[in-house]
Amino acid sequence: MNRLNDIHSIQDLVSGKVIDTHVHQPRPFNCDPDRTRPVDIARQKAQEFLIRDILAHRGDRNRRSTMEFLVKWEDFNDTESWELYAGLRYAEKLHEYLRVHKMRSLIPVEHK
Repeated sequence: MNRLNDIHSIQDLVSGKVIDTHVHQPRPFNCDPDRTRPVDIARQKAQEFLIRDILAHRGDRNRRSTMEFLVKWEDFNDTESWELYAGLRYAEKLHEYLRVHKMRSLIPVEHK
């Protein structure tokens, strides 16, 4: 995005944040755009995965720390797992699920 001597400003493809980093020998990222998207590689490296759907929930709605949601993951055929509310609370798919299931109070204020 920007360069001043050996300091490069780059954008994190997962978070969208701009990061200043020291680079002394930058290398280009080469990929076949028909087969690979750079953002997919960045997500995988960051261990960030996309939610396909929220299927169910369990726990006490009044105690968020006990809430778990059954998540179906994008790009993982038939993979489902129970995930804690704390790890999903900013995910738009969770917000959609909470609205449908009349649990709007669990949506963080900045996402209502």
